[in-house]
Amino acid sequence: MKEESRYLVWLSSLIDVSVAQRKRLLDHYGSAKELFHAAAEDRLPRSGISAKARAALRHASFENVIDEYLERLDREKIHVATLADEFYPKLLSSIYDPPVALYAKGRGKLNRILERSLTVVGTRRCTSYGKQAAMLLGENLGEAGVSVVSGMARGIDSMAQEGCLKSGQPVVAVLGCGVDVIYPKEEAGLYQRIMENGVILSEFPPGTPPLKQNFPQRNRIMAGLTPGVIVIEAGKGSGALITANLALEENREVFVVPGNITSPQSAGSNALLRLGAAPLLDVWDAMEALRWGERPVPGQKPEAGEAAPELLGDELALWTALGEGECGIEELAEKTGLAMDRLNTFLTILEFRGIIKQLPGKRFVRMAGIQ
Repeated sequence: MKEESRYLVWLSSLIDVSVAQRKRLLDHYGSAKELFHAAAEDRLPRSGISAKARAALRHASFENVIDEYLERLDREKIHVATLADEFYPKLLSSIYDPPVALYAKGRGKLNRILERSLTVVGTRRCTSYGKQAAMLLGENLGEAGVSVVSGMARGIDSMAQEGCLKSGQPVVAVLGCGVDVIYPKEEAGLYQRIMENGVILSEFPPGTPPLKQNFPQRNRIMAGLTPGVIVIEAGKGSGALITANLALEENREVFVVPGNITSPQSAGSNALLRLGAAPLLDVWDAMEALRWGERPVPGQKPEAGEAAPELLGDELALWTALGEGECGIEELAEKTGLAMDRLNTFLTILEFRGIIKQLPGKRFVRMAGIQ
C-alpha cells in the first residue's frame, strides 16, 4: 500500500471528522500524511474544524493505530481504495468532494462493473407501478450489459437491483453505513446476492450504524459513480431528488421515468421532467443518449431462426394479438379480452422491456431483435 494511502485510510476511519472538514484539512496540509503529523504534534488549525473532530484526530494520531486498523480490514476481507490509488473509480474522483477512501465487500470487480453502469433511485414508498417499472428496467439494463448502482433501500432501489441480478448482471450497492452492516435488515437476502455477484460499497468505516445524516452524504457517491442517474417515482423532498440534483451539478445525465400525475410518489420526479430532465420510457432512451447502442427498428421482422420473447399468460396473448403489424388499443382489448386497466399495465411492462413500441395515436407494434 502506498504511504499516502495508509494515511487516507486512517483519515477515513475517523467518523467524527466530517466530509467537509476532511476536504478543508487536506487542502490546508496538502496530504493526509502531513495532516497526521500535524495532529500528532498538536499543530491542528484553531478554526475551521470542530472540537470533536480535533479530539478524534489527536487521539488516533499513532502509527500503530493505522496498522491495527489495516489488519482488521484484512481479517474481515474488506477491501479499501483511496484517492491516492490508481484503482479508485475515475468518475467518482472527479466530483467536488470525493470520499477519501471507499470500503468494499463482495466477489465483483468494482471498476469492471462500473465500466457500463447507471444509478437507479426512487422512493421507498413506491406504488405497484413503480415496483414493476424498477424491476423490469433493472432487468432490461442487465440484459443490455448495464449494471445498476443503487442504495439497496426497500422500494425502487432494491427492485431495480433485484431485476438486474435476475439478468445475471452484477450490481453495486452503496450504503449509508459500514459495508459489514446490513440495512435495511429485511434486505439481508439481497445483500447476500450482491455479495455473490457484485460489490457492497461505502465510505463509512466498518461497523458504522445507518445514521440519518449518513444518507444525504451517501447520495453524492451514487451520483458520482456513473455517467447517469435514472429516477423512478420520487415524491417532493425525496432523497432520490438529492441524488438527481447532485448528478446535475456534476454534469451527469438525468433520466426520469414518467409517473402518474395524480400520485404523490411521482410529484418530485415529474417536476424534474418539467425542469428539463430526459424522459425515459425504455432502456434505449439511456443507451442512445450515452452512445452505448442503437435502438432496434420498430416493426422490423425477426430474422430467420430468431426466437419470440419468452412470455406467458396475458403477456403472450398480447404479443400474439399484435401479430406483425400495428394495432390500436381498442383492437387489442377486443382480441385479448383484457380489461382496459390490465391491458394498459401489460402494455407498459412490455414497452419497458423493449418488446413492444408505442406509436402515435395509442398504437402499438412489436419490436425487432427480442430474445
